[in-house]
Amino acid sequence: MLTVAVICYFAVAIGLLLMAAKFGLGPVPASHHAAAIHQDGVTVTPKLEMVLRGVYQALAGAYLALAIVVAYLTLYPIWAGDKGIAVMVGVAGVAAGLPAALQSRKVAVAASVSTPWQVAAGLTGLVVLATVLALLA
Repeated sequence: MLTVAVICYFAVAIGLLLMAAKFGLGPVPASHHAAAIHQDGVTVTPKLEMVLRGVYQALAGAYLALAIVVAYLTLYPIWAGDKGIAVMVGVAGVAAGLPAALQSRKVAVAASVSTPWQVAAGLTGLVVLATVLALLA
């Protein structure tokens, strides 16, 4: 069971890396943000783009940091059977993923745009599954 948990944790880390790439390397504003902004008649000015780019870069850095931490903790203490670290990774995953999924879903519904809320929800569910499997191992 621990092997499956480790695979799930690494899948979470890869998903976080992909989200880091999306926000770090993708367009500013992201297509779903641009659609929501334009619905209110707002034009993306150079300064607004600069602000959004800063937020995106910070978000990309946070996703990258989470990916590195999840991968490292999985490779060493979790793989060695440290259940306390597994719980902490699960708690941190829910603390980061649940608000991301809920707020992204809220924007999707309010603006009728496609947001990556399913990715956030999926990664959150996967980190919970990995944690449960690690605890059962």
